[in-house]
Order: sequence, then structure tokens, then C-alpha cells
Amino acid sequence: MRYLIWTGCMAVFLATGCTAILTDYRDAGEDTGADTDTDTDTDMDTDTDTDTDTDSGTETDTGTDTDTGTDTGTDPLIRFVRMDGTVDGDGRSWTTAFNSVVVALNEAAEVAAMEGTCDVWVAQGAYRPSNGTNREATFHPAPGVRLIGGFVGNEETAEERAPLDNPTILSGDIGVASDPSDNVYHVVTGSNDSAVMGFTITGGMGGTGASQRDGAGVYAEGDDFTLAECIVEGNRAGDGEKAAVPTGGVPGTDGGRGGGVFIGAGTAIIRDCEIRDNVGGLGGDGTNGDDGDMSDGGQGGGGVGVFVGGGAEVTIDSSVIHNNECLDGGTGGLTETGMSGGGAPGGRGGSGGGIHVAPGASLTMIDSEVTGNRAGPEGQSSGYTLIVQAGSGGGVYVGEGAVVTLLDSLIGGNRAGNAQYLTFFGGGPGGDGGGIYVQEDAVVTLSGCIVADNLSGNGAVSDFSGGSAGNGGGICNHSSRLLLVDTTVRTNVAVNGNARANSLPGSGGGLYNTADGVNIFNCSFLQNNAGSALSTWNDTLSGGAAGGSGGAIFTSGSMAVVNTLFANNLTGEGSRPDTDGPGGPGGNGGAILINAGEVHLTHVTLVDNAGGTGGWDFNGATMAANGLSGIVAQTGASAVVNNSILWSNCGIPFEDGTEEDQISGDSTVFSSCVTGRTDLTSGNIADDPMLTSAWILQEGSPAVDVADPLQLPADQHDLDGDGDTEEPLPVDRSGNPRLVGSEPDMGAYERQ
Repeated sequence: MRYLIWTGCMAVFLATGCTAILTDYRDAGEDTGADTDTDTDTDMDTDTDTDTDTDSGTETDTGTDTDTGTDTGTDPLIRFVRMDGTVDGDGRSWTTAFNSVVVALNEAAEVAAMEGTCDVWVAQGAYRPSNGTNREATFHPAPGVRLIGGFVGNEETAEERAPLDNPTILSGDIGVASDPSDNVYHVVTGSNDSAVMGFTITGGMGGTGASQRDGAGVYAEGDDFTLAECIVEGNRAGDGEKAAVPTGGVPGTDGGRGGGVFIGAGTAIIRDCEIRDNVGGLGGDGTNGDDGDMSDGGQGGGGVGVFVGGGAEVTIDSSVIHNNECLDGGTGGLTETGMSGGGAPGGRGGSGGGIHVAPGASLTMIDSEVTGNRAGPEGQSSGYTLIVQAGSGGGVYVGEGAVVTLLDSLIGGNRAGNAQYLTFFGGGPGGDGGGIYVQEDAVVTLSGCIVADNLSGNGAVSDFSGGSAGNGGGICNHSSRLLLVDTTVRTNVAVNGNARANSLPGSGGGLYNTADGVNIFNCSFLQNNAGSALSTWNDTLSGGAAGGSGGAIFTSGSMAVVNTLFANNLTGEGSRPDTDGPGGPGGNGGAILINAGEVHLTHVTLVDNAGGTGGWDFNGATMAANGLSGIVAQTGASAVVNNSILWSNCGIPFEDGTEEDQISGDSTVFSSCVTGRTDLTSGNIADDPMLTSAWILQEGSPAVDVADPLQLPADQHDLDGDGDTEEPLPVDRSGNPRLVGSEPDMGAYERQ
């Protein structure tokens, strides 16, 4: 897997294409249309023989062979298509190819119904499912049919083709060229045991009807559907509708989902694909009505790159989901008395710009990238009603009860939705989880992944109060089982609040968590930021707002953190009010803010994290307190630290800070190295651990061979891959042996 290098939170993605080798398709047969007869012709006459050459072994014809008849050597389970094919071709060879993919698919369906399988090979060019204006037209491989593109038009085996060199396009742009309003609703419609491979799929435009909105590029609901070696780009899901009833309590319908790919049910594999530059549908507007009778706007469509429907099981392998965008929710309805009577909320913005996994669905993603995607802003309300939250999960949205496993993948440069401006009383909050958002009761595992350069969403500004910024720049996890193994979470940002009273910045730059039982093993949290509070327009506050907390992690639930590095994370700055009052304090927990629950940290290295600076008061004479920089356990929460290094965490540059800067609140510390530590019982030390720039212990470090082996947790996640999950922790953060010498070392890395 080649990871991209990001130079900023919204870095430019350079797509290099997807290459793959097709290995699971039949040889087309030795003879695919060209006569390969090499017998010697010794007859010098010039007669022309148009008889069918049956290659019987003995050549009795000594004339010039201009064979244009039926080639009896082709595979009867393949149909061929070329742009320059003939209307009356039989599709049995490249020389007699069809000129229509739809015609070939229809015949292949008949063959597959009898034989169980049939392939359709398509040479480079652009093909459309209709020459007319029927928006229901679609490329539909029947059960058992495999539609394969990327051929030049003379290959004898599928392995010879090169899809990137021979672009083969399935386009939904029927009717008026380049006018999307008359394009087909679904460019490709998959079915059971079918496959689409080696195409660019583009130009789908969803409609407003229930069967038209979803899956503008690819729509599939059957078992064993495969999409491979494809580029799915430039498709748009359909918009939701405003109810036909002119007034009274009927909400707008939700926007279409899966602008690129919609897997509604069944099992599917997406392999070696690039799904990019697709758009979700707008939410429909709510209807007007009497007081209490007006209706909400519909939600914007989510899962713009890939939507995984409830009950579906999808595997995404070696693919790129890039630059897909959710749109707004619909506008809420008004009361008949207008603004003075208030109005209904707008619909929530679309969630899951890259991928949306619906409740109860299952997704496994391997060696893939979800980059540069965006969740949608919320729809506007009317009157005095607050706007609802913007869309969450810029990269991946995980619905309630879903099971998601991400392996060796990159979630990078995605953004949750921004809330929109509202003129009156309140603005809605920004979306949570710039990279990944997890709803309740899901099971989510990240192993060998990078979560980088993602942002949560901005809160809306209004004339009186603004909406708070979204939480969890990298990951936002609500009451779900979350496991991170060998994963790096870096340079994510929970964005700043805006300059309105009660508009708070986001917390949890790397991870925002409300669940118990979260496990983090062999991970790194680097340079993540909680949001800062901007100068506050002072309506209800008595001073500036506090900066966001938990630069790397903000948690309201228990968790275990093992063999993990926290370095250079930062909380947000407090704001300065624009009327009399003190400045807001800096955010606490440059590395970790424990709001509730107990966090166990074993063999952790936590260095050079910083709390946010306090804001100045209105007169500029007094600055509020800086935030604490390391681990902060608030009232009712606690931390247990074993065999770890907490060093040089401080909000003041070039200072090591105090013991309180390293860890504060209810805490228990065993066999650890802590800056300024005064209680040196229980194996604790306060000497410089002598770390290199890569956080490795130097020779002569006082932290070598002094940790407590009895504090090693069990290898419950089998970090060394030997199948033994009950042995003491066998490896360090780098996967090297944990025990080198007489005793383990303090910190995440063992000196080798």
C-alpha cells in the first residue's frame, strides 16, 4: 500500500490510478476470431474462397483465404463488443463484435441462464445504455454475467488487457450531451453473482423518486456482486422531495445516498477501484403549517463514495475513496404566521462523505484510502428555531450496531460538515468526527491504519448565539466498542469555536470518546489539536470561552492504553471577551482529558504535549490560566499509569513544566518516570529519561531495565502473531521484543 503525503488539513490528492491483475477469469480459447491457420499454400491461382475454414488439419484449398465467416474456435461463453462493431454482428469474436454493450448483456443473460456463466468483453471507447431519453436505462449484468472492459480489441485472454491504457467508459449521459438533468438514474445495476470490471462509470444522475435517488453510479442489492478495477466518478445522487401536501406536518424526504456506489443489501466486493468526485443528494424541504404543525427538512444524502445498506456485507480492498461530497439537508417549514411564529428545523447535512455504513451493516476495508471527502452542512430552519447539527463523519460514518474493520488503510484529509449561518436565535453545531464518526453499539477496529489531517465541522454563527464546533477531529466514538491497534492518529484538528456566546470550540483533536471499554494498543498520537475559542461576543457569558480540551484524546469512558506514544499534541486557547470580564482559560489535557471513567496507561511515552494558553481579559491586563499539558483527570475520573514516561509536557515553550503539568487529578502512578515527581515510592523516578528525537531511550538512561514486569498486561490482541493471547505483553511500540535485559524499560519503546 502506498500512503499519500499530506502537507495540510485539506491537502491536494494526486490520484495515480488503480492497477490490478485479473487472475480469476477463463482463457477465451486459442482462436478469438483471427484465422491462425499456418498451413503452406502451394497453389498459385488467385481464386477467392469464402467457405468456412474448419481447420481439419489438411488444407485442400490452395487459393487466397479471405475468411469472413463464422469463427468456430471462439469461446461460446464470451460475447465481444467494439465501438466499431457491426449492427448485425453475432458478438462471438472481436471481428464479429457487437457495437452495443446492452445487446451483448442481453445475449449473455440468455447464455448464463443456460450455462451458469457468460463474460462480456468490451474494447476501449464510450458506451451508453440508451440512444434515446429513457432515464431508466442501465447497464445490467444478469446473474452469472461478468462485464469486463479495458481491452484494445484483439486480446485472446483477459489477462492481456490494460484498463488504464484502454479507457472503457460506461456513461449515463444520454439525451442532450453534457446536460445532467436527462441522464440515467443508475449507470450500472448489479445483480447476484455478477461482476463489473475495468470501466470508468460516470454521468449517473439520480431522480427524486424513491427508486431513483440512490446509487447514481452503481446500484446493487444482490449477493456476490463484484466491482473491480473501476473508476466511479462524476455521479450525483438524487435530491429529496418536498411533500406534495401544501401545508401541515409532512417532512421533506432525505436526499439520495451513494452517489458513487450504493450496496443496498447482500454481499459485495469492491477491489482495485477509485471512487471519486461524486455528490450526494439534497434533503427535501419541509412543508409549512400552523403552530406545531410545520415540518422538518429532510436529511442530505450520505455515503457519497460508498453507501453500505443495513444488513449488507461489503469488502473494500486496495481502493481509493476520494473527494466525494455530501450536500445540505432541506429547509424546515414555516408557520403560517411567518417568522413571528417560528419554524421547523432544517434537515441534517449528509453524513459519511466517503463511506456510510448503515445500522446493522458490515464493512471490511483493506489496504485502501479514504481521503479528501466531506460531510454536508445542515439545512436551514425558519423563524426562531435552532438549526440541527451538520453532517458527521467526513471520511467514514458508522451507524448504530454496525461492524466495521479497517486494516492497513489511510483516513486522511476529510472534513465533517460545517453548520450554516442563521440570522436569528441560534446556530447549529458543526459535524463530529472529521475522519470517522461512530454511532452507538457499533463494533469498530482499526489495525495498521493512519488517521491524519482530518477536521471536525465549524458551528454556525447567528445574530445572538453560535453553534459549537464539532468534536473529534480524527475520530468521534459514541458508546461503541472501539479497538485501535498499530495505528497512527496525527495532525487532526477539532476546529475553533466562532465569535458568539456559547459557541464552544471542539474537543478531542485526535479522538473524542464517550464509550467504556476502548482499547488502544501500539499506537501513536502526534500533533493533534483541540480547537481554540475565538474572541467572544459577550451575550450570556461573563467572560471569554475556554479552549477545547484533550489535544490527543478527550474521553468520558474507561479505556486501556498500552505501548502508545503521545507527542506534540495541543489543546485550544481561551478567548478574550469584547465586553467586561475575564479571558477564557486554556484547554486542559494537551495529551489526554479524562472527563469520566478510569483510564489505564501502561508503557506509554507522553512527551512535549501542551495545554492551551489563557485568553486576556477585556482590558488586556490579565491573562487567564493556561491549560494543563499532559494527563488531566477531572472530578469523578481517574488515571492509573504504569511503566511509563511523562516528560516535558508544558504550555510554556522550552520549559519542562511541573508535576501537575504531567498528570493532575485523581491518579495512581507505578514504576514511571515523571517530570518533577516528588513521590518516588512505588518504583517512580524523576530523572531525565534521555530520549532521542525519535523517543527512544539513549544508552545510560535511568529508565532502562527498571519497569515492573508484573505490570505487563496480557497480549490479548496477539501483537506478535503467535496465537498466544494470555502471555505477558511480548513486544514494544515498534514490534521489537519488550523484554531486553533483566527487566522491561519504561515507556513505549524498549531499548534494543
